[in-house]
Amino acid sequence: MGSLWYKIQNPIKQCPKSQLNNFWDLFNCLIVTFTLSWLLVILPTSCGEFPSELASIIVSPSSSTIGVNKTAQFSALGKDSGGNIVTDFTPTWKVEGNVGSIYSSSGCYAVFQAGWVEGSGYVIASYGSVEGKARVTVTTKGWLKGTVKDANGAKVSGMLVYLKENPTSLRDLTNTDGQYEISNIPPGTYEARIDATDYYQEASKEVTIGSGETEPWDPVLQLQPGIPTIPTTTLFVP
Repeated sequence: MGSLWYKIQNPIKQCPKSQLNNFWDLFNCLIVTFTLSWLLVILPTSCGEFPSELASIIVSPSSSTIGVNKTAQFSALGKDSGGNIVTDFTPTWKVEGNVGSIYSSSGCYAVFQAGWVEGSGYVIASYGSVEGKARVTVTTKGWLKGTVKDANGAKVSGMLVYLKENPTSLRDLTNTDGQYEISNIPPGTYEARIDATDYYQEASKEVTIGSGETEPWDPVLQLQPGIPTIPTTTLFVP
């Protein structure tokens, strides 16, 4: 209470009598000086209340393979020495290596534009002396990707999708969502296949893989003859 009384008395002493012609002059002076006195108490006296100094920048994804003349987005995340996220910084983006350029950037996000030549380099985000980088590989090879479903639209996992011309290297198993992706495919025309199982018939399609391109194939598997179809709806009979 004593310190509070000092804050109330102290502004009165700071009002010069030569400028106090009436009650309202005194009142206005008290309001101004009293407010300023409290502001000095409220404002922090150290930098602990403000964002910590930037110590590192993490660029994501950390590694990417991109087709020639294609684009990919990268993001930058700043952290202080304690691992806390720092948000009040805007990095400068650049590319290291003859693999492409920054097509556009906005704050902590940038779009990388790959060139026409294969090679490896880095996408770099920097702020002052701090920088982070992500490795990029530009390739003329392509991808085959898609989702395998059955005739009812259910996603089928564990199915081997491969290219007949190179079945040992150019292959992938569908995941729990029925998705697969075959990468590192030289440009050309191939026969994409799924072999028959006890439950499903085989599926195949001729696909053309362009340089740095992604070709989609979403096969629908048909049941083997004699396999009963699982109903998708159940009728209630009272």
